[in-house]
Amino acid sequence: MDPWTHARASFQRHFAPLVDRGLELERLPDAPAYWSLHAATLSEHFPPEVFFDLPALRTGAERRGQAELARVSGEQPLRDFTVVRERGDVVAMFSGEQRGEGAYRMWHTHVRTDHRRRGIYRQLLESTIAYTRELGFDAITSEH
Repeated sequence: MDPWTHARASFQRHFAPLVDRGLELERLPDAPAYWSLHAATLSEHFPPEVFFDLPALRTGAERRGQAELARVSGEQPLRDFTVVRERGDVVAMFSGEQRGEGAYRMWHTHVRTDHRRRGIYRQLLESTIAYTRELGFDAITSEH
C-alpha cells in the first residue's frame, strides 16, 4: 500500500484547475527521470543562469562544511535550544535543528513582547544565517 495515498488525493484536488484547463499531469517515478525529461524538453526555455545547481555553486569551504556536517551528524542531527537573557531575565528563546542534507530548520523563535522592536529578532535571523552558512548548510526553513 502506498503510504502517500492521502497526499496523492490532495495533489489531485489542488491541481485540478490545470486539468480543468485541458492540461495533463503525469507523475514521474524519480528525480533522474524528471531531470532527464527536463534537459530534453525544457532546457532551452530555462537557461543555466536561472538554474542553481547548489552543489556546483558551493565554494571549497562550503563543500568541506557539507562533508563535515555529513560526517558528524550520523544518527544525531545538530540541535540548538537557546535562551536569551538580559540581566538574568529571559527576553527570548529560539531553537533549530539539522533537517536532512544541507537544511537547517528554525522551528521556534519567541521574543518577549516588552523586548520586541529592539532588533533582537533581526539579529537572531542574521546570526542564524551566518552560523548555518559557516557550518555548510544550504537552506534554512522556518516554522514560526
